[in-house]
Amino acid sequence: FLQESCCRRAYLRGAFLAAGAVSNPEGAYHLEIGSLERGQAALLQRLTEDFGLSAKTVRRKDIEILYLKGAEQISDFLNIVGSHRSLLEFESIRVTKEVRNNVNRRRNCDTANINKTVTASMRQVADIEYVFAQIGAETLPRQLRETAELRLEYPEESLAGLAALSGLGRSALNHRLRRLCR
Repeated sequence: FLQESCCRRAYLRGAFLAAGAVSNPEGAYHLEIGSLERGQAALLQRLTEDFGLSAKTVRRKDIEILYLKGAEQISDFLNIVGSHRSLLEFESIRVTKEVRNNVNRRRNCDTANINKTVTASMRQVADIEYVFAQIGAETLPRQLRETAELRLEYPEESLAGLAALSGLGRSALNHRLRRLCR
């Protein structure tokens, strides 16, 4: 009775309705179907493989569990068994989660870059003030003195911002700032 694709889909649908669950996609992606018999779990695994899914089985207490991990596989399974409303809800949550994660990653990256810029700037300002106090600004070569004065005037600027203000390239400006710090 499982020769036709529609029959295999119906069998998977029935097994899922009888003993299946999908975790809340806000957390980890996990779909499982429980079975009391090892043979039925093996059959369910073969059927999912027929549709290109790579389900795994595990024994939990007295129950064989067929499970799928990963959002793509779970979406495909929901589509195969004809649970289109659940598929749309799942995908909506998944997309929202993905967007939120991307925004958080970008924010974390921006925060790290800002912290790095501020730390470098504060170190450069402290080094320049030390050099000015120890040997005086007038003893520095003109290019280094101009770079030092620019950094002191714009302590909050990134290296790229200072480069734009000075008309120098980032590499040249960075080299001068490193010389001042040494």
